[in-house]
Amino acid sequence: MINAEEILLVPEIFLHGILDSLSIHISILDVEGKIIHQNKAWQKFSQQTSGYLSKLSIGENYFQVCNCLTGKDFLETQIFVQAIKDIITGKKTEFEIETSYICLLKQYYFLSKVTKFYVEQEVFLIIAYENITEYKATQQALAESQIQLNSLLEANILGVSNWHLDGRIIKANDAFLKMVGYSQDDLLMDKLRWKDLTPPEYADFDEFAIKELKQFGHYTAFEKEYICKDGSRIPVLVVGALFSNSKDTGFSCILDLREIKALQAQLIQAQKMENIGTLASGIAHDLNNILTPILMFVQLLRRKATDSKDHKIINIIEDTVKRGSNLVRQVLSLTRITTQEKERIDFHKLFSEIDLLIRETLPKSIKININIEEKLGIVV
Repeated sequence: MINAEEILLVPEIFLHGILDSLSIHISILDVEGKIIHQNKAWQKFSQQTSGYLSKLSIGENYFQVCNCLTGKDFLETQIFVQAIKDIITGKKTEFEIETSYICLLKQYYFLSKVTKFYVEQEVFLIIAYENITEYKATQQALAESQIQLNSLLEANILGVSNWHLDGRIIKANDAFLKMVGYSQDDLLMDKLRWKDLTPPEYADFDEFAIKELKQFGHYTAFEKEYICKDGSRIPVLVVGALFSNSKDTGFSCILDLREIKALQAQLIQAQKMENIGTLASGIAHDLNNILTPILMFVQLLRRKATDSKDHKIINIIEDTVKRGSNLVRQVLSLTRITTQEKERIDFHKLFSEIDLLIRETLPKSIKININIEEKLGIVV
């Protein structure tokens, strides 16, 4: 087995092996700019490209190739070439710059570095191109995410908060602050903490959300309540996630459910009224079926009765049955679904029917007086 001392006796093979193992693209230049060595990463990339990097092969002069370029490539490489010359002359010890390069319609980004070294007092330069395309893409994605988050914060369509798992709310938009009754000054003074906003009975919900965050990076939307600054409570729907580069900070989107809950209550009340209407309609039909035969028998009794007292009693029965039938029709009219149409209303007739309905409904011990103007007109 070869030992360390023997490895040092073959420095060129050892150096080439090290350089070829690196993913960074490396070329070695002499003081005249001639390329005397390239590692495999540089050679592979130059073979895959059709730009100026393909011309920078072993034996070529780096300065001459760059001087023959035009346009954007010329401007970028001249900065780099001048930096190389400054390092050779001692004006600079090292230099690095970010450069871009288009290959087969794909944009590449490199962190380009120049370093000087000596071999037996002779100057050489290492040109290193580190491919940072993925890093730049990640940076751009993070920047776009931040822009989107800021847009969401500023839009105030939803409440949005930026929080830490320790309970702090780091940042929040006006929609969220208005929702819970706090101000930006309260936020800056650290008076706003999501743990304090959460009622005790919802603590288990928050703990489950934290478990999901640690496991999946986001948590499932769920309903809870917030305690506002004035002590009142509001129902909310919350959903959120950790930031991609963090294990303890993230954001949540909060929807105020007060209007939705109010609409749900109205819907439930409307359904109850519909059920009551259906029940009342059924009862009214049954009563109508009972009153109809009674009215028929009243007519038969009138034909057979000869005494005036009997006729008076029959008339009272008939009037009572008719009032009951009238009351049934009014109940049925209330339960029917009708379209909105313009209709002439005679208030004299309307109040007379109301008077009759009230008198038939309320106990006789209650005295009812309805005064209507004689000249009250008809409206549409």
